[in-house]
Amino acid sequence: MKRLIVIISLLFSLISYSQENDSIKTKIETDLQFSIATRNLWRGIIFGNSPSLQTLLICRIKSLEIGLFGTLSTNGSRLGYPNTTEAYISYYKDGFALSLSDYYFFNTEDSLNDYFDYSKTTQHFLEARLKYSNDKIWILGGYNVYSGSWVGNYSTFPYVEIGYTYENISFFIGGVTNKSTLNFMEKGGITNIGIKIEKPIILGSLSAYVVYNPNYRYITDIREVGKNPINLVGILTFK
Repeated sequence: MKRLIVIISLLFSLISYSQENDSIKTKIETDLQFSIATRNLWRGIIFGNSPSLQTLLICRIKSLEIGLFGTLSTNGSRLGYPNTTEAYISYYKDGFALSLSDYYFFNTEDSLNDYFDYSKTTQHFLEARLKYSNDKIWILGGYNVYSGSWVGNYSTFPYVEIGYTYENISFFIGGVTNKSTLNFMEKGGITNIGIKIEKPIILGSLSAYVVYNPNYRYITDIREVGKNPINLVGILTFK
């Protein structure tokens, strides 16, 4: 818990310093996106066994961004953790982004879900990330700074990803350095090699992902958490 407090304090100190040194009038921007995905795909793993409804709400104030992302299964089942939320805060400066995300994976039974529980039994995973990106490349590292004591020492190992964009095509590769509860992996290795093709349409965009997980044999054995080596997912986003 002390580690979490330190991370949050550093993030807000950085943001406060930036705001104090920016004399431009504050402008608040908001954005809302709604997507329909053929499956809920995250870091090389499919969650659930149905198409996924996904919503992203963003609020931007200068270099600060606060967002809430949620996914919901379309077949009414919670098996395989298809229903999730990610609340995050990010600070952007000169191509770098410092972020803190709060992931929550909903259990199958309502009685097992206590969203506001941040004690040692919490189901929340808080991940601090540092990312550099420009028009062509991105590099990010994510470190789980806080989670329930029930996960032991296997929530803290980093996730690392690099990517390259050429016009409307992106190539990426990512993985974990060891067993990771947050990333549903029982062994470290490359978990996320893929290609994304995005095409703008009148109301938003249409994206297709082809993702290969070389470490698929070591995905945590949970019912309807997919263990396929290759996944093809399409996403229609309304902006």
